Amino acid sequence: PYWGAQWYIDASYDENVQRVIAPVFLELVRQEPWQRADPHFDLALLAQDLTDFPTPLARLRPERYTLGASFPGTAAVMSVYRLRSIAGDEPQKLALARLVRHHLGHVLGAPSLTRKEQVRRLGLEMHCTSPACAMRHASTVDECVEMAYEEAQSGWPFCDLCTSDLHSTITRYALVWS
Repeated sequence: PYWGAQWYIDASYDENVQRVIAPVFLELVRQEPWQRADPHFDLALLAQDLTDFPTPLARLRPERYTLGASFPGTAAVMSVYRLRSIAGDEPQKLALARLVRHHLGHVLGAPSLTRKEQVRRLGLEMHCTSPACAMRHASTVDECVEMAYEEAQSGWPFCDLCTSDLHSTITRYALVWS
């Protein structure tokens, strides 16, 4: 176990739904010896299709896919499988950058679980509702591309509240003395 990136993919891939099961993948990362010995952030970008449903639900809903899933404070797994359907290099690059920003934001704890304004809970994740913020939820490739263009036009991809959440997390981790 844990011998390389392909092991994580193989161990979390479900042949029945032809997708990587994100909760299984993220749990493998959470349990890896290096994560337990020295907690750190992991981001994985896969070529395989991905679902955020646990295995039994994924088998009941094989049409369900996700672009990415995160475990705050630890890891995110994202897939370029669906992004490959985007016509044109620029929209593909913008969508990919947006996907990575969004899930890095989740790994860093944005939006904060304690935040009460301009947030919406979706499953176990919090998402921002501010216009042109990378922490808004995109459930489809088209939404991801549309939001990527909005965020590109705004200059900075995070709203003030999410930026504050990110600063708080980065400061907290930077000041760890161990």
